[in-house]
Amino acid sequence: MSYREKLEKYKKNQLPEEEKKKVEDEIEKAEAINEYLADKLEEELIEDDEAFQDGNEENTFREEKDSRMEEKEAQFEEYVKKSIHRIFRKISVGTGAVLLVALLFVQFGLSPLVSLFYYNPAKQIKVKMESDGDSESWESSESQFGIDFGIFSELTMPCRSTDSAQAVSQGYGNYYFQINPTIGYGTQSRQGIAGQIKRGKMQAYTPGYFQSVQDNYFIAYGLDRTKDFREQIENSVTDYGDYSVSTSQWVYASLEEGEEAVRSLDKEGFYYTYVSFDQTLSFEEVDQLMEKLQNDVSVMGNPWIAVYASEGDYMRTLGYDYENTKNNIWKVPAEYNQGYPELSLFSKNSYSDEAYEEAQAKLKDEKAMTQHMVSMLRYMADQKKFTTMMEKISGSDRNWSLAADYIEENGLKSYGFVCVTTKADMEKMLMEDHILGIAVEAWK
Repeated sequence: MSYREKLEKYKKNQLPEEEKKKVEDEIEKAEAINEYLADKLEEELIEDDEAFQDGNEENTFREEKDSRMEEKEAQFEEYVKKSIHRIFRKISVGTGAVLLVALLFVQFGLSPLVSLFYYNPAKQIKVKMESDGDSESWESSESQFGIDFGIFSELTMPCRSTDSAQAVSQGYGNYYFQINPTIGYGTQSRQGIAGQIKRGKMQAYTPGYFQSVQDNYFIAYGLDRTKDFREQIENSVTDYGDYSVSTSQWVYASLEEGEEAVRSLDKEGFYYTYVSFDQTLSFEEVDQLMEKLQNDVSVMGNPWIAVYASEGDYMRTLGYDYENTKNNIWKVPAEYNQGYPELSLFSKNSYSDEAYEEAQAKLKDEKAMTQHMVSMLRYMADQKKFTTMMEKISGSDRNWSLAADYIEENGLKSYGFVCVTTKADMEKMLMEDHILGIAVEAWK
């Protein structure tokens, strides 16, 4: 818009207040300049008049006076034009600078600002690693998503431990993520899981991967945990001759139906195996049973122990990895233990045999594993942006702090475990003492 057009809009009172104020300032400036030049011109004319009074004809003086007046007027007009041009250049430069700053802010400043309001999975956590056998060390890094998801998956996703979980920022609170699962058997291997996190909401290309375990996959669900589970589930079945009805909430109507489900499986292939105990077992009893099973069966991949996390059955299934120390070093840097004791089973970030042996020993230590479980729950309670995101995609929510309080007071009491195994090994498990039933899912 030209300055003339701006003046026209000013006269019609059509300019915004900010522009109107600028025009008024310029008019005031021009008036002051005009008054100053007029006064100056008048002084010079008076001086010229006095100089020409002596020895000049009145007409000659008048002509020269008029000539000088015209010259002064021309000079004044030129001065005003240049002044206006300078003003417009300043306005143009200022406007351009404002637009440039705004563009740079949108390009480089707005994206980080928007991202601050949402979960940032791509944040890198520096990890100082120690090597084996010498004093050398180097710095590595782990993504915030890798740490958070590693803990979340150990607590809530049996047999879904990961080699790594990474995220890449796309700006404005948007990220791509990829999860590389651990388990693979024979010629079968697990597919990497990928998707997007858009401003705190996860969109996975395979959403079923994150779904929570069904509570009634375990026989103990809905039963009195202080009494024998076998007696309770057998008494829950009423036989009406042609049919029977069970009041048990287990996925199968009876123990016999559960055994038949195992017998009907294909001999080839691997399965998620949800194993239920006949009663509540202590940490020591679980450890003894798992050691025996590992000697008797061929395949028991990534066993995961389910534990009681509340007085009633309102707490969703929670548990811990039975022997997943290999990934624990990547899952959580040892420095996190300062705020959450035993969150990492490693006391230092090291590849040394000594460090692995120390972590392996803690798997057999009830006090250490109880603290490990409690610290994982405390950590999740503090990661509200992350847990809100994961609970939406998994279809369940948990009171992490309440679960931590319960386990801290009552210890690790278990009602079953999960592993990946074969039909033949499931049939062996059903022959063991304390194993009451098995629910099965296809391993994908």
